Amino acid sequence: MYEHYDHSVGLMMMHLEWKPKYAYKMFAKEEQKNLCAACIRRAASLHEIRIIVLSVMPEHIHVEVQVSMNLSASKVLQILKGYSAKLFFTYNPKARLRYPKGHLWSRGKFASSVGIVQEEIVRNYILNQESHHGNSTLKCGEDVIEILQLTENIFDLKPKFTNKNEPLFCSGVLADLFKSIIIK
Repeated sequence: MYEHYDHSVGLMMMHLEWKPKYAYKMFAKEEQKNLCAACIRRAASLHEIRIIVLSVMPEHIHVEVQVSMNLSASKVLQILKGYSAKLFFTYNPKARLRYPKGHLWSRGKFASSVGIVQEEIVRNYILNQESHHGNSTLKCGEDVIEILQLTENIFDLKPKFTNKNEPLFCSGVLADLFKSIIIK
């Protein structure tokens, strides 16, 4: 269950999300989607990042990864975004017409650690992205409240709400940037 290293034992899993620059729907076509997934998987395999589940949506990426304990979320995102962009432009030169400077991914990102208890919830969330994003509007309702209640029960935390009775993290920059809420 846990990974054993020279001087440590543990399991480091993360749920990561990012999107293409300017929120273009770059991966609407199946061919582009498959190429993107292959580029991300290749970037991960070259850096000993184990992809547990990957979902490429037309305008964003969800991935759950397992990494060694010496990698930070920021470093994992740098590796996956940087090398996958390089590979994507190598195998799809026409994409340079939309991104002439070679910047495929936006600067924004989302990262969350995933515990063993939450792993199945995150996996199902990522696998069901197409039904979750069936319409492109942000749904900040029952799913988020249910997750907050679960978090409150497990960690004895009390969520903060805005004056519109929405969870605080569901408004503003994260809502606009990611068009989804992921707290698992």
